[in-house]
Amino acid sequence: MCISAKVSTFQRNSRKETYPTSGLRMKVRLFGGWDYNPAILQQQDWVNTGYAKGVPMGGDLPEKKSPAPSFIVWAERDPKHAAAEFELKRLPK
Repeated sequence: MCISAKVSTFQRNSRKETYPTSGLRMKVRLFGGWDYNPAILQQQDWVNTGYAKGVPMGGDLPEKKSPAPSFIVWAERDPKHAAAEFELKRLPK
């Protein structure tokens, strides 16, 4: 692994955006917040909005602002294992 990849991994770890896994290497992003709009995933910069209005996976939510938090979950399957038996499932609304 090159030094820049190690630094990048360390930075993601310090932001609590990494998780251990074995086997499939899917990409996952999860944000939690108090006022996410369901249309956020239609935005080109939804990740920036995720950080601005909430916290990434592993973060601590700030003081309660509404009855229940909302979450943004994005997942992409491992391109090396794109067979139908590894298809991602949509969460119910």
